[in-house]
Amino acid sequence: MSNRPDLCQFQCNGAMAAAKQYRKAPIMIAGDVVRRLEADGRFASVTAAAPGFINLTLEDAFLAEQVRAMAADPRLLLPTLKKETVVVDFGGPNVAKPLHVGHLRPAILGDSMCRLARFSGQGRHRRRPPGRLGPAYGPCHCGNKAHVSRPRLF
Repeated sequence: MSNRPDLCQFQCNGAMAAAKQYRKAPIMIAGDVVRRLEADGRFASVTAAAPGFINLTLEDAFLAEQVRAMAADPRLLLPTLKKETVVVDFGGPNVAKPLHVGHLRPAILGDSMCRLARFSGQGRHRRRPPGRLGPAYGPCHCGNKAHVSRPRLF
């Protein structure tokens, strides 16, 4: 996605990363990529910008076709994946500190990942640890476990 919608819909800076490997100027690599994509009917415009950005704008007809196809498919054109179990481990609030809005982000992201796994047909396990308990809680927890009385068997 481009943060400059006045220039393009999508922006790629891969030419800058490739410049070192291919020992060419990034703008030359971007120009090569643009020449290859210009004939592709999915793009309304493909341009290279200094120092090596590739600016892409999709054709409206192509986007409309994709949205229509997604709307007609109950799976939104997503492939069915091989069934596997996915474990999603996402953070929870630190129980020893006050709750604040920053604790929502990992919970929302973790829940979203679980929903995507369910939608794709994957088995999933949610794991949400309670956050860092701190050094004071460790000895208490271990001490309690060591001194738990065990029932005698008759």
